[in-house]
Amino acid sequence: MSLAFAPAEQAWLAWVALVPLSLALWWDVPAEGMDEPPPPTGGRRWTRWLRGRGARAFGLGWLAGLAFFLGTLAWLSEVTVAGWPIVCAGLALWWGLWAWWMDRALRPRTTASFLSSVNNLVLAAAGSVAWTGIEWGRSVVFPFFPWNSLGVALHENLPFLQLAQWGGVGGLSLLLAWVNLIGALTLRRFWLEIRLGKVRPHFDFTLTMVLVLGAFLLGFRALDEERLAPPEQKVSLHFASVQPAIPQEEKFADAAVGRVFDTLRQLTEAAFASGAQLVLWPEAATPRGVFFSQRDYDFVTGLAKEGNRHLIFGTLDHDFADNNQRTDYNAAVFLPRDAGDAGLYRKIRLVPFGEYIPLRREFPPFAWIVGDEVPSDFTSGREPAVWDLGEPALKVGPLICFEDAIGEVARQPVLRGAQVLVNVTNDAWFHRSAASRQHLHNAVFRAAENRRPLLRCANTGMTAHVDASGRIVALLRDETGDTFGRGLLSGVTEALREPRVTFYTRNGDVLAKACAVFAAMHAGFVLVMARKPARNPTLS
Repeated sequence: MSLAFAPAEQAWLAWVALVPLSLALWWDVPAEGMDEPPPPTGGRRWTRWLRGRGARAFGLGWLAGLAFFLGTLAWLSEVTVAGWPIVCAGLALWWGLWAWWMDRALRPRTTASFLSSVNNLVLAAAGSVAWTGIEWGRSVVFPFFPWNSLGVALHENLPFLQLAQWGGVGGLSLLLAWVNLIGALTLRRFWLEIRLGKVRPHFDFTLTMVLVLGAFLLGFRALDEERLAPPEQKVSLHFASVQPAIPQEEKFADAAVGRVFDTLRQLTEAAFASGAQLVLWPEAATPRGVFFSQRDYDFVTGLAKEGNRHLIFGTLDHDFADNNQRTDYNAAVFLPRDAGDAGLYRKIRLVPFGEYIPLRREFPPFAWIVGDEVPSDFTSGREPAVWDLGEPALKVGPLICFEDAIGEVARQPVLRGAQVLVNVTNDAWFHRSAASRQHLHNAVFRAAENRRPLLRCANTGMTAHVDASGRIVALLRDETGDTFGRGLLSGVTEALREPRVTFYTRNGDVLAKACAVFAAMHAGFVLVMARKPARNPTLS
């Protein structure tokens, strides 16, 4: 499964990646007429559990999850070598939970169950629902990290990507998990039928292929909805995204202030010359933040006034409480042309271990792991923002950093009328690793879920233009194809004057939440039934 994501990006592997783990969990189901081996006896209860079948299933899932996260999140080692395996070990617990649930709640009593298409469809449906629900649970416990869910592997498959407008990423995870489980059950069934000398039609496999084809055709039909809209229903926006490519080591150094300003000025003047109506700068664009430094404030406002263009940029913000204690925010600022009323958005969803330390005082080891990377905590904002450009007649919704990887956050400005989403980010922390590519691949779902174009401006990494279907229209590259260099991405995006509100925008991750409720209720029922004493047939 690691190979299905960046940097390898072999997305086809996502259709089969869970097959080995599923076979490992169910291969030792006893044949007809044979009983399961008795549970271990002797010793303490926790040692018996560790020797039990459920613990083996949990361990298999945890090891598989650990391998996946260590592979896909290797870029975490760029900022914390010690924290990388610790975070991966924690995230892998959710894979262990799914494997335990598959063993305790869905394990067939005998191999005869694998010969029934109906039973296999029920097993695949329940197992894929559990995967989707547990995957959503991971995003709740780790709210900064609904990262690289199984469905994200299909980020370039545009017909399937369109399904996100109904089910979000969870809908694609559900489909992929279903196909994986049917694949594992089909292999197990073939093995049994060959041994029995009788191969029968596999209606479960056939029905699954029909389901996949139907999903593909449904997405294909919805693919070009915005492109085929009449011209009078569209508004064009000429934008220019500035990627200054300031190394993280220099970004806030006093000695580099002049170089940062010179770079921003040069690229911004090129943006003005291109005719852009909206100019974007990345997250924390200036060395000290416009609200902390008069020099930064004068530079930004002077340049904006000179160009007379809309400008959106990231900066640091602060205010003071009644006790005169300062509160810091990660913010985005909108400076409209003609010196209209400015807009301010304070980031709602902060990144644990990046912008604050969870349980900093209550659990000091967290702060010890991160060290000096996060000396103090940011405070989260309270509400989304929507900014009216006026000319052209468009409303934009700002997102900062990893917020464009979180569906529940990105849909909030759309609910308030945003026709275009804008993300300002800084992936320079992770240098030239796969982090920025994975960030973009997660972000394209925000466009597809809400049917809104997404404009991304990065300090370095992946400055891109994504249309309302999730298609990456343009990506900033130099002549060698490198995406990490200094440059300007200029283009035109189109948005509908009155775009519809999608099912996902209106309801969010309701599908994944329903899956989580089902999995929890089913697991609870199985646990309750397992604790009931067996009836004694001689007494009946």
